[in-house]
Amino acid sequence: MPNAQIIYNQLPAQKLFHNDLDTDILVFAGGLGSGKSYALVQKLLHLSYINKGFAGGVLCPTVADFKRDILPLFEQTFAENGLQDVCRYKRGDTCFIFPWTDKPLYVFTGERPIAGPNLAYCGINEPSLIKEIRVNEMMRRVREKSAPVKQRAMAGTLEDHLGWLQDFIEQHEKSGKLRLVNASTAQNVHLDPEYYQHLKDTLDPLSFRLFAEGEMIRLGSNVFYYSFSQDNNLCKTEYDPNLQLFVNVDFNVGNMTAVCCQQYWDNKGNKITHFVDEICLKSDSADTFAMAEAIKARYPKSLDWLMITCDASGKARKTTGPSDAQVLKQIFGEDAVRYKSAGNMRLRKRQILINGLFSHNRILINKEKCPTLTRDVSKVQQRIDDFTKDKKNPDLTHASDAMDYYCTFEYELLNRNNFSTGTFR
Repeated sequence: MPNAQIIYNQLPAQKLFHNDLDTDILVFAGGLGSGKSYALVQKLLHLSYINKGFAGGVLCPTVADFKRDILPLFEQTFAENGLQDVCRYKRGDTCFIFPWTDKPLYVFTGERPIAGPNLAYCGINEPSLIKEIRVNEMMRRVREKSAPVKQRAMAGTLEDHLGWLQDFIEQHEKSGKLRLVNASTAQNVHLDPEYYQHLKDTLDPLSFRLFAEGEMIRLGSNVFYYSFSQDNNLCKTEYDPNLQLFVNVDFNVGNMTAVCCQQYWDNKGNKITHFVDEICLKSDSADTFAMAEAIKARYPKSLDWLMITCDASGKARKTTGPSDAQVLKQIFGEDAVRYKSAGNMRLRKRQILINGLFSHNRILINKEKCPTLTRDVSKVQQRIDDFTKDKKNPDLTHASDAMDYYCTFEYELLNRNNFSTGTFR
C-alpha cells in the first residue's frame, strides 16, 4: 500500500467529532462556515482507513449537492496531501477509491431509494434536507458485523426542514446511541470575525441561532413572512419622482401585479427599501402590454431612470405574443429590465433573506399605498410539507413574489466569500 498521510488541522468541534469512535450515531451540528462538511469528509477518510476491507457510504441530498459540497472537499484533500494520483472518484461507479483499502466509499443521494452492499460506516451530509426514509435506509446498510468501527456520522445545519429530525435526535439521544457535537460559526479561525457579525446583522433571531450558532431550529410558523411586523415594517413614505424607481413585476394572465419601491440609506450606510406604491391589474385583458402601459401612465417622470425586476420565468413564459420579459425590454429598453438568468433564488433561501430584512427593518411598506403587498406579507401561509408558499388563495402571493424578485437582486444572502481569510473548513 502506498504511504498515505493526511494533514488535518482540526478546530475544537471538529476534533471532538473526529476522535469519537465509540458513538453509534455521531452528529456534527454547525453554523455556516463552521467546517461541518469538511469535518464529515475527514471523518469518512478516517473511518475508511480504520475499516480496511469494508465498504462505506456517503449520502447527500442530491447529486448537485454532492458535486457542490462534498466532492470538491475530497478532491481538495487529495491535492493538498499529494494523493490525487492514488485517491480518486470513479464517476461511472459513483464511488471513491483509496489506496489503503480494496473496498470503496459509495456515493448515494436522497433522490432515489438506497440499496446495494452492506457497509461498515456511513456519512450523511445535511440530513435535514433528506427525507427520513432515505436516512433510515442509509443507516440500515451499516451492518458489517466484523467491521472494527461501525459508525453513522452526520453533519449539517440542523434546520428541521422536513419535520422529522428533532424527534429523531431526541429519541436516539435518550437511548444513548447519539451524540450531538455543536459548532458555532464564530469558532472557525479561517473566517474573518466580521462574517459572524454579518450573520447577526442580516438574519432574523431564529435564523441566526440556526445558521450561526448551529442550534437545531425549525424556522417559521404557518406564516411565510414570520418576521414581518406592522409595528416595525410600515412607513408613510410616498413616491418621490426625484429618486430612481424600482418596479417589480409578477406575471399572471388576468392578474398582473407590480410593487414599486425606492431606496434610502441609514446613518450606518445600510440600504433601506421603502415600498411606496403598487399596480394591480385584474381583468381578462390584463397582460404584460397592459402592465407596461399602466407603468408609463403612472410614472411619466421616472421613465428615464426606471428599473424593472421580474420573474426569471418571464424570459420564456408568455402572457401574450413575445416572452413577458422581452415585451418589457422592447418598451422600456434592454438595460431597464432584469431577472435572474440562472432562475429565481430558491424559495426557502428567499424566505430566510427577506425575514432577515424585515427583522432588521431594512424593508418598509406604505400600507395605504401598498394594501395588496401588506396583506400578502401578513397572510401568505407556508405549506407544512415543504415550507414553500401556499398558493391556494389565488389573490395572494403575487405581490410578495414581486417583492422577492427585487430583494434577491438588491440584497445578498450570507456571502461568505466576502469574509474569507483562508480555506473554509
